[in-house]
Amino acid sequence: MNDLIIHATSRSPYVHLCTDGILLIEGKSIPVNAFKLYKQVVVWVKKLLTDPPPHIELNIKYEYCDSASLKNIFEVFKMIREAQNKSVFSFQVNWYYEEGDMEIFDQGEYLQQHVKVPFALICRGPSKD
Repeated sequence: MNDLIIHATSRSPYVHLCTDGILLIEGKSIPVNAFKLYKQVVVWVKKLLTDPPPHIELNIKYEYCDSASLKNIFEVFKMIREAQNKSVFSFQVNWYYEEGDMEIFDQGEYLQQHVKVPFALICRGPSKD
């Protein structure tokens, strides 16, 4: 199994999923077809979960995330959480937001309340704008 790298576009995030369990999604997530983009992530994560590493850490650093992307990333969280019931590994979500970006913070807080996994909201400092 190889790492998955999806290069960012003006509408989709950079994705780097490593077989060692360190997963990164970063940038804007407003793709024309969120299901198509995140299906690649789901397929790759399913393969990883057949023989998971001892720790999986999902780092999400969205600049902007539309509702379709949020729904798809929620499905990834659920899939990993369900796999934990069948295998022994730890799972941590790190949701990064820029200081003052209440939309990204609120999305992270919503997910934190609903996914039932260790979930850290991490402020990256002030916005670049």
